[in-house]
Amino acid sequence: MEKRIATLNDERLYRADARGIGRSFGACMVCGGLPDALRNDCAFFVPSRETGEAIVAMFKLGARLDYRPYEPNWTQVKITACDTHRKNLIDFVAESRDTESRLDGPGISVEMVKRFTCS
Repeated sequence: MEKRIATLNDERLYRADARGIGRSFGACMVCGGLPDALRNDCAFFVPSRETGEAIVAMFKLGARLDYRPYEPNWTQVKITACDTHRKNLIDFVAESRDTESRLDGPGISVEMVKRFTCS
């Protein structure tokens, strides 16, 4: 099972390739809010359902798995943020991309999630 892609200073990084910022329905990753509101979002492609589930489990709010059994190679984690916390999402995406220079690809860690989900 490919969950962990690397460990740096005891920090597990899970492979996740971010797409651009868009809009979708969901709760804010920082403050929650109603999940039926249209919010800023970013889809992260992940290598497996298990990796996606591990990433979603890091978030208290604002992350969901988009897994389709008929498209198992296109598993995504969708992370959403309200307009007030859009910068948190943008900075989170930028940092996930920055890990690419340290690893074999971009990734997400628990510490990153903690830094960007606190208001």
